[in-house]
Amino acid sequence: MKNCDQQGCLGVTGGSTVEISPQIILMCENSRDPWAIKDLESRFIYGNKANAALLNLPSKFDIESRLDSEIPNPTADFACNFQEHDRKVIELKQNISSLDIYTYGREQITQPYISEKSPLHNQDGKCIGVIFHIRKCHFFPTTSFIGGKLPCSLVFDPPEDLFTKDELEVVFLAIHRMSAKEIAKELDLLDRTIEKRLGNIYRKIGVSFLRQLIDYCQTKGFDRYIPPRFFKPGSKFIDYMQ
Repeated sequence: MKNCDQQGCLGVTGGSTVEISPQIILMCENSRDPWAIKDLESRFIYGNKANAALLNLPSKFDIESRLDSEIPNPTADFACNFQEHDRKVIELKQNISSLDIYTYGREQITQPYISEKSPLHNQDGKCIGVIFHIRKCHFFPTTSFIGGKLPCSLVFDPPEDLFTKDELEVVFLAIHRMSAKEIAKELDLLDRTIEKRLGNIYRKIGVSFLRQLIDYCQTKGFDRYIPPRFFKPGSKFIDYMQ
């Protein structure tokens, strides 16, 4: 940012200059996680290098004074979601967390992140904007705790290229104990299509029963994989008190 360095940051909000403390800028600049600051109108005042990398911004792109809708990234289509979060933080004057599933990074992979937004106050205690931190989301399947094993986070890329995209969707549902008929209904396919795919899956790994498929998937890590079909772009507020 042209007006930000380790001496602090100057931004403009509502026609007034906003000064961000050097301690905040130093913390953000030295973090590997994405951090950004917006004004009361949801315009960016600051974003660190990790934030630029997450959004896959061009090297010379200046995020200052931009709205989410003006960012050259697929997330721009969901600007209304981000601005709703900003307004909620400012109105309630409290931290708000959300699960955000969007297309991120140079690889343009749809994946989940936790966004934690907080009101930013000046020395007089007046709210001058929103500061937010984004981190990768790690889910832990409850089955990973069985047998005293250390929990492993869910993954969004298949651990091996053994199965086709269609087969991976069937595997995902099958190891969650759905019958062939239930899988067919979920995927909007004929029963015999699912039975054929299950047969192909069993042949590929040399098994005959569901229990064997589940054991194989737990050994190879397929039980931690979620096909893209089952997570869609969007945001959901997180209530940790529920």
